[in-house]
Amino acid sequence: MTTATKSWQSLFIEQRHTLLAKMSRPRPHSAVRSASDEEILLLGGTKDAARLFERPSKGPAGPLRAVVLTPKSATQTREEYQSELHDLRNEHPHTEISGYGPLTTEPNHRFAGLDRGVVLIGRVGETFVPADDLARMEGVSVPLTAVFIYSPDLTPSALEAAAAHLAQLPTLASVVPLPAGAGDRIPLVGLTTAGTTDLMVISVLRLLLPTGVRVRASWAALGWKVAQVALAYGADEIAGWTGAEALAYTGRVRAASRVERGELDEGLAEAHCKDADWSVAKNSGAKP
Repeated sequence: MTTATKSWQSLFIEQRHTLLAKMSRPRPHSAVRSASDEEILLLGGTKDAARLFERPSKGPAGPLRAVVLTPKSATQTREEYQSELHDLRNEHPHTEISGYGPLTTEPNHRFAGLDRGVVLIGRVGETFVPADDLARMEGVSVPLTAVFIYSPDLTPSALEAAAAHLAQLPTLASVVPLPAGAGDRIPLVGLTTAGTTDLMVISVLRLLLPTGVRVRASWAALGWKVAQVALAYGADEIAGWTGAEALAYTGRVRAASRVERGELDEGLAEAHCKDADWSVAKNSGAKP
């Protein structure tokens, strides 16, 4: 079998990441959906979980592109969460509000009133292990950002199974693959993945998912440089710590990088990418 006729599975196993990237091109969107760390307001449990670098700002803060609201604690009630969401609607009427309500509630209630819900679909290793309530997501009407966690032993068949489950979500808008060992500071045996593996996961998702679904590179998990390079491997969405990372990691995890708008714009330009506004259609119908 020649390189030109090899399947993506063979390229994945052989770690031929550049050839795999070529197979997954072109990027379906003309511009990359991006938001820098200072353009995303983290609230609730997400704010407590995000351990970000404190760096002096290189310029004046611009307008918010997104607000992330997650439960303050495991005991917060749906009514308390919805009250916070109602106040946010009044305070930020033109900004996307994403996140998730108490995880003990039904999915339709968990995402009620949000512009975008964030859901963990499972774990990818030698096999794909779906989340317990994944089957109940089929009735959700809110656009979803789906998250899955992968380990260094992930296999092509497990990635295919994850993509098949993702395809069953009718309102899927974007996917955030996150390595089990976040960041690039302290390698953890059995958790930390190689940068080439991270890039190949992006390429495979771009190859397997519908063109309307964006694939995100998280610099909070991968580090800024790997996330930037991922734009050449099929990523068409890029950001730091959001509700996705809050679902996947504990508060002991520190973001690998913090990136502000100036550095993000420079990185997009270096990758020959244009910036797409982060905003999505506002949820004007469902009231908290």
